This record gives sequence, C-alpha cells and structure tokens, in this order.
Amino acid sequence: MTSRPETPAERPRDRIFDYCLDRIASLRARAVLECREPSCGAKDEEGNVISCSSENCGEKRMMAGWRRELRVMRDVRELVEWLERSELEKTAKADKGNRR
Repeated sequence: MTSRPETPAERPRDRIFDYCLDRIASLRARAVLECREPSCGAKDEEGNVISCSSENCGEKRMMAGWRRELRVMRDVRELVEWLERSELEKTAKADKGNRR
C-alpha cells in the first residue's frame, strides 16, 4: 500500500478517505485472488474495474466479513465524496452571493 505521510494539517476527512481507498484496494486484490473468472479485475477504457458478475466472482467467494468490510468501505468513500461535493457547492454558493 502506498499511503502518503500524515501531516498535522491533514483533515480527518482526508485520512478517512485515504484509509478507505487503501482498504478497498486490498480487499479488491483479495477478491481477484478468490475469483475463478479469467477476466476478473479487467479494466475498461476509462480505467475503471469491470465488475465480475459470475457466480465464481471473488467478491462472492470471500469470507462474509471481508465482503461486509468492502461494502462499508465503498459506502464510506461515497459519503466522504458527497461531503466534499456538498462543501464545495456551499462555498461556491456563498462566493456567488458575495459577488453581487
């Protein structure tokens, strides 16, 4: 795992997001090892991992605790991304209001 060093000014949100990305990568690597499909882990033109929908999918074959953790880490990542977008929209709205 390549995580950047923690800085005193780093926001908790950034630490949470980085941790989630590290865990998702680790758990996805575990799922690829568990998978019995040769195309598992392949990426599309944009670099996104193509979801394996086979019954032999590694995510379906992983232990329940790892599946749950992967699902939670993805949810937390989405939540942090949503919080970041909300904050940016709020700041943009405030800036727009101050210009008038």
